[in-house]
Amino acid sequence: MIALQVHITAGPQAGARLKLSQSPVTFGRSPDNTLVLDLSTVSRNHGELRYEDDQWWLYNLSQNGTKVGRKRVTKKPRALEDGASVLIGDEEVFRVYHDAETEPAPAATHAHAHDPPEHAQPETAAPGTGAGKRSKLWIIIGVWLLLCIGLFVLLATTIGNDDNGDGPGTNQLVRYADAREVRQVLKREVERETPDDYLYTVNIEQARQAEVSQPRERFLYEAYDKYREATRYLPEGTQLEPEDRQRYDRVLDDLAELIYLRFDRAHTLYGQNLYEDVIQEIDQLREFFPANPNEDPVAAQIMRLRGRASARAD
Repeated sequence: MIALQVHITAGPQAGARLKLSQSPVTFGRSPDNTLVLDLSTVSRNHGELRYEDDQWWLYNLSQNGTKVGRKRVTKKPRALEDGASVLIGDEEVFRVYHDAETEPAPAATHAHAHDPPEHAQPETAAPGTGAGKRSKLWIIIGVWLLLCIGLFVLLATTIGNDDNGDGPGTNQLVRYADAREVRQVLKREVERETPDDYLYTVNIEQARQAEVSQPRERFLYEAYDKYREATRYLPEGTQLEPEDRQRYDRVLDDLAELIYLRFDRAHTLYGQNLYEDVIQEIDQLREFFPANPNEDPVAAQIMRLRGRASARAD
């Protein structure tokens, strides 16, 4: 394993340097992270650095977003080259170096913590590399993709054939392809009640307040639930006001992505036989997604996976 040296460049810890030789490395505001970043833009559990296939990768777990240089990290991880700059919002929060014994270049100092994102990490290869390094990187990426496909097939086979006798359809556990499918489930129609302007207004105000509350992860589901509750008290055939409709759509997108990332992470851990980690991941998810498994198919699948992990862990 290549040791990783992390240089924090923003916040109260700016200037601190950590040498890390374990994987994964978690980072976020919560004190239980390996790398604690006390910044308002950083989520409690913001992301992870993992060493896989002879390469360090950054996984984003936050709706606040993360960038490596100018590139946003989506649901797929992004490789961390030597000297890579990690940004949250438009602020560089730390840089990483592979050779922990080598003093980094001056660009790593705190004086450059607020450089514009376009200068945070060059798009060209790291110094001393050339076509051979780029070819090797593409080979590594290809191997990594093949391993991911193999893991997916293995996981699907394991889940498909696994029957712990915990109810009909247990062996039909589905892994969602992407957040859009989760969004379709979340977007289901609500049953209308007798129109009530007062209850509509109360729920709309609560939805707006929850939407901007922090930590955002925890309040997203509450905002989603209140927007739906407000819709319940509208007359048949009417919808939310255009501004609130846009807000609701934004909440839907964010919540679906968040649920997908957490659920997908739990599936990956299950495929690695890390059953205690699966349980922990799902319990964290359930803190801000307390849907009823008897009514919500997404929640049903989440809890079914937790039940399988619990049975395996025992």
